[in-house]
Amino acid sequence: MKTSKIEIRQVNGNEGIFTEILVDGHKLEGVRSFELKQGVGDSEPILSIDLNAFDLSTDLQFLKVNQNGVGEIEGIKFKDNPRIMTFSPE
Repeated sequence: MKTSKIEIRQVNGNEGIFTEILVDGHKLEGVRSFELKQGVGDSEPILSIDLNAFDLSTDLQFLKVNQNGVGEIEGIKFKDNPRIMTFSPE
């Protein structure tokens, strides 16, 4: 199985110091935050990335939505289904 090369690097730019994440040399746009953790006894670390995902598509038949914070998802349209699944606040 091919694994991706993930780079997390600090950049000193005109807008100040910030962090960017690259996957196989391609910069991820819209990164709001990230967390890198590794539990005791875990062999691989876990990278969680919070993205501004405004244009997202999927062909999954099942999708678990876990959302919190700013920019809640209002609805999702699945491929080959004319109906848009909407979410209501709890």
